[in-house]
Amino acid sequence: MPGSKLIKHCFFILITVLSACIENDIPYPTILGEFTSFEVEHQKGNSIINSKSQTVDIELEETGDLAAVKVLNYTITEDATINPEIAENIDLRDSAIYTISTYQDYVWTIKATQSIERYFRIDNQVGNQLIDAEKRTAKAFVVNGSDLNNITVTGLKLAPPDATYDPDPSAIKDFTAEVSIKVSYRDIVEDWSLSVEYGEGTPGQDDADIEALLLAEQVDGSTTEIADITVDQINGFIDINVNVTDLSALTISDIRLSDGATCEWQVNDQINLSTPTELIVTAGSGKTKTWLVRAHPALELKNKLFTEWHMVGKVWNPYPESTPRYWCTGNEGVVTLSDSNTIPIDNAGSYQGARLETVDMGFLGGIAGTPIAAGNIFIGDFVTNISNPAQSVKFGRPFAGRPKQLSCLFEYSPAINEEAADGIPLGKGDEDIGHIWIKVLHVANDTGEFDPVTHLPVGAVVIGEAEIVLNGQYPKDSEETVSINYNLNQIDKAPTHMAIVATSSYYGEFFVGGVGSVLNIMEMALTY
Repeated sequence: MPGSKLIKHCFFILITVLSACIENDIPYPTILGEFTSFEVEHQKGNSIINSKSQTVDIELEETGDLAAVKVLNYTITEDATINPEIAENIDLRDSAIYTISTYQDYVWTIKATQSIERYFRIDNQVGNQLIDAEKRTAKAFVVNGSDLNNITVTGLKLAPPDATYDPDPSAIKDFTAEVSIKVSYRDIVEDWSLSVEYGEGTPGQDDADIEALLLAEQVDGSTTEIADITVDQINGFIDINVNVTDLSALTISDIRLSDGATCEWQVNDQINLSTPTELIVTAGSGKTKTWLVRAHPALELKNKLFTEWHMVGKVWNPYPESTPRYWCTGNEGVVTLSDSNTIPIDNAGSYQGARLETVDMGFLGGIAGTPIAAGNIFIGDFVTNISNPAQSVKFGRPFAGRPKQLSCLFEYSPAINEEAADGIPLGKGDEDIGHIWIKVLHVANDTGEFDPVTHLPVGAVVIGEAEIVLNGQYPKDSEETVSINYNLNQIDKAPTHMAIVATSSYYGEFFVGGVGSVLNIMEMALTY
C-alpha cells in the first residue's frame, strides 16, 4: 500500500546518499510476509486482513467456540514460512501470534470476537431487563402487584443456542428470592442468578425509539443516521452532519418518537452538541432508552483543487509558503536521487492539480534496492528522520467531520511494469495500477506520535474507509465517487482525524510499478 512506499522509496535512498555508504553486497529484496486468506468454521462474514497492522480479525457466530476455533483454510505469501504451524483448532479467547518469514520476519496477530444475544423474558414484563454477563446475573421487572410466587418465564437465553439450563426455566415460578440456575454449553458450566422485581410501566408499551431527528443547521439534502445498536450503556446512536462549526446552539426542526414515548427535547429547542450528548427517551411503559446524539461539521478539504504550491530547492510542496502543511508528498526523499515526482499542473500560468509520476531512480537507486519511486500526495506530514526512517511519513490530521463520500476528478495513464517481487500479483509486463484511499479515524489520546507500520497516529482506530483502485486508462476529467464504509463495530467512536493518500503505483511499497505511470488529480472533495 502507499504508506510504506514513501519511506522505502525515499528514505532508504536518502540514508544511502547522505551517509555516502553504499554496501558492496546487494541487499535482500523486501517481500511482505502476509496472510492472503483465512477462513474458520462458524465464521460470520469474511476475515478482515490488514497488511499494515499485520492483523487478522474474525467474527464468530454464536455457535462458534472461541477456545477451539477450527481453521478451514488459510494461505500466506508464496514460499514464505510460518511459525508456529497453525493447528487444526486454535484458541482465540486471547490473541494468537504467528510469524510469517520471507527474507524478513513479519509478526501477525489473529483475533476473534463473538457477540452473544442474552435475554430474560416474563409475563407482564415492564421496563429494561438487566443482564450482567460478568457477574452472571439477570433481572426482569414485572407490573406492580403481580404475584412473585407465580411468575411465568416466557424466554431465557444466557449463552450460545446449544446451552442447557438446570432447572428448566419454564418450571420456575417462585421469584420471591433470587433463583440459581446452571447454564451448560460445550465443556463450560456457569452459575447464574435470576431475579424479578416490581417496576413501573404498562406491558406492551416499551418502545423508546427516536424515529426522526432533524436540525435547522443540517446539511441540505442529507439524512440523519440513526443506529439502534447497544454498546455498553448506550442503546442507540444518532449522527447528523451540519453546515456550521459552532455546535453549541443547534435548533431542533423536527423530532419524532415511538408512540407514547417522551423526552426532554422539543421542536425549536436549542441544544448543545459540542460534545456527544446523551438523550434519554422514556417509553409509555416507563422503560428508558439512552441515545447518544452527535453533530459533525461538514468540513471541506483544504487546497482541494491543488492550486497552492511553492518550491524549496528541488522540492515541490502542495501548500503556500510560510503556512502549516496540510497536504504533503515524499518529494523530500525522492530529490536525493531525482527531481520531485509530485508536481503542480501548470494551467496557463496558474496551478490547478497535482501530477504524480512513477520515476526511475537510476543506477544508485538500483544498487540500493529502490529502482523506482511512485508519485504520491497525502494529508499528513513528512519529517526527515535519519536514525528511524519508519517515523518519517505521518498520515492523518485532526478532522471532526464524518463525510459520506469521497469524490475525485482525475486522469490516469498507467505504464508497463518492469519490476517483480514475490507475492505481488503485478508481474513484469503487466499494466500498472493507481490507488486513492481515505480513512476516517478515532484517536482517543493524540500524543503526536505515529505508528511506524501504519503511519497513522498511535492508537488510531479506523472507523470508516473507502478506496479507488485504478485499473487501466482513465481519460482527462474522469470522476469517481466512493461511499465511505463506517464500521458498526466501532460506532461508539466519533471521528477525530482523517487521512487521504493517492499514488501513481499501487505496489510502489515493494518497488513494483511502471516507470512513466502518471496520475493527475484535479480535485478531491467530500460530500456529507
